[in-house]
Amino acid sequence: MVSLGESVSLNCQVEADPVKVNFRWTLSTNRETALVPREVPTDVGLSSVLEYTPRRESDFGQLQCWAMNTVGKQKEPCTFLLIKEGRNYKIHSLPLSYDFV
Repeated sequence: MVSLGESVSLNCQVEADPVKVNFRWTLSTNRETALVPREVPTDVGLSSVLEYTPRRESDFGQLQCWAMNTVGKQKEPCTFLLIKEGRNYKIHSLPLSYDFV
């Protein structure tokens, strides 16, 4: 269980050719989708790890990690649903295709 001020580690790993990829993390809430504020992911090869700390009510929602290389952008992102503690908090990693367009 995670509440405001607690951190969670999220790992987005992809398969890609060429293997040089860049990652971008976004947070989607009921109001907007934006780049993840304040947090800096650690990208190593085909993996990106985000240490995410919700600091306010609006920091909960759907976190998405997109990988990109010279071929294109990931078709479906790595997706994590972050729900605030007290509302049956769970992190769900949704298994999706990680193929590039």
